[in-house]
This record gives sequence, C-alpha cells and structure tokens, in this order.
Amino acid sequence: GNSGGPVFNKEGSVIGVAFQGLDDADGIGYIIPARIVKHFMEGVRRFGKFPGICSLGLELQLLENPSLRKAKKLQEDAGVLVIFVSFSF
Repeated sequence: GNSGGPVFNKEGSVIGVAFQGLDDADGIGYIIPARIVKHFMEGVRRFGKFPGICSLGLELQLLENPSLRKAKKLQEDAGVLVIFVSFSF
C-alpha cells in the first residue's frame, strides 16, 4: 500500500504523509499534513516523546441551514455556532 509514503501537490511539493487508519477499511486513506509531521518530529527530538497537539476545546456546527439561522436570530451570512465548550483544568 501507500501508507507511510509522501503526498505531493500539483507543483511537486510534499504536503503530507499517506496514512491508512482503519484495518478493515480498504480504499480509505488519510493524509497527515506536513506541519503535523514536523511538530511530531520536533517534539520527539526535543522531549523524547510526542508532546501532543493542543485544542481550543470547542465543538462547532455549521450554520448552513436557513431554519437554524432563523431560530437563532442570526444573519444569513453567519458561519458557525459554538455548541460545546470544554473546560479542562
């Protein structure tokens, strides 16, 4: 398979690494972006382990549905609705 190989854009630049995440999912692949690979490699080099990736802790819902925007009294060009905020201390 192609898992673990480089992924190129039209210009020939490496934009990520090909990855297959599910054992029983033939034909479904993912790309790990180059910036995530660089972050991983730098973390391992500096700390001896992967430091992880921080998250803003929000869950969002797109406001594509006109009825939802109307119910929330939002303008037609509204983008997202914050539906959950994670508080971790």
